[in-house]
Amino acid sequence: MYEFGKMLGWVNIALLLAAVAIFPARKFLKPPSGLLAFLRRIHPWAAGLLVVSAMTHSFIVWGVPQFNSGQPLLGAIILAMLLAWVGPKLKLPLWFKLHLVMPIVVIALLVWHLW
Repeated sequence: MYEFGKMLGWVNIALLLAAVAIFPARKFLKPPSGLLAFLRRIHPWAAGLLVVSAMTHSFIVWGVPQFNSGQPLLGAIILAMLLAWVGPKLKLPLWFKLHLVMPIVVIALLVWHLW
């Protein structure tokens, strides 16, 4: 089961890359791009699957809740998703800018987690 948990960690990295790819793509690709349209469609699904997969990975690898370098990473991923989900509904003025900064935070925490 531990090996499955480790494999889920690599699945999480793939899901993270799929979810984060939209940010540089928005900068470099123009709107009629098919790739940009595809990334916009998969972005929320990749992020949602990432949260579920990361929580499953954490439970399988550690078994019991205890502090490790993955918990701040999981917290940052959940915060990014909450900003995207709740921000527009509450009309928070900075929600989108904060949501755009979160991939940098998540990637930095991922590097720390893998270190």
